Parts: sequence; C-alpha cells; structure tokens
Amino acid sequence: MASAIEDPNGRKRIQFVAADSTRKTVRLGKASMRDAEQVCRHVEALAAATING
Repeated sequence: MASAIEDPNGRKRIQFVAADSTRKTVRLGKASMRDAEQVCRHVEALAAATING
C-alpha cells in the first residue's frame, strides 16, 4: 500500500513497500495533494504488478 504524505514545508512524498519488503520513498516536491494522490495510485499499481509478477 502506498501513502501520500505532506511534509511541513509543503512538499509531497509517496511511501510504499517494495517487492523486497523495504519501505521506499518517492519525493514529488511542490505538488498539489490531488496530484500526489494520483501518483500514489500509479505507484500502488506498479508495486502490486511487481509483487504479483
């Protein structure tokens, strides 16, 4: 599962669990929360596809 996080300085990042069971972070920078949530859904789909083969 991926989650969109807002840092105190207004920047956004996506955290997710990769196929090797490590937590990864993708930093988006200055973006709207709507855009961050959309990227989050794409990252979730990619992570699920990687895990399921």
